[in-house]
Amino acid sequence: GEMPFYYDVYSFKGDDAKTHVTVAAAIPGTSVSAREIGAQYIYALKASLIIIDTATNAIVRKDTIYSMRSDRPLGSNEHLRVHIDLMAPWTKTALHRVVFRDLVTPGKTAWDN
Repeated sequence: GEMPFYYDVYSFKGDDAKTHVTVAAAIPGTSVSAREIGAQYIYALKASLIIIDTATNAIVRKDTIYSMRSDRPLGSNEHLRVHIDLMAPWTKTALHRVVFRDLVTPGKTAWDN
């Protein structure tokens, strides 16, 4: 299933020749599924940030789970907002990949192109 998202990547000089990388993302609420439990709607996402150094083939990855409760389903102008932070070795030859998986609806995944 399709799950569009908007994101930006920020990097900052870290300690010990490391780079602090932050991804900030917004996922439209209508493209994420919710599990209804009683009067609550539970949204759950697995988010991954992957940094690949193309010169050395080194990979740094961070996976995290986000969940949000709501009294109602999210509307068309509402977004789930998430961020992922990680420390990576400094390099000029890195690529990144951002991946989101809807944990309520298996198979609903999105990644940057």
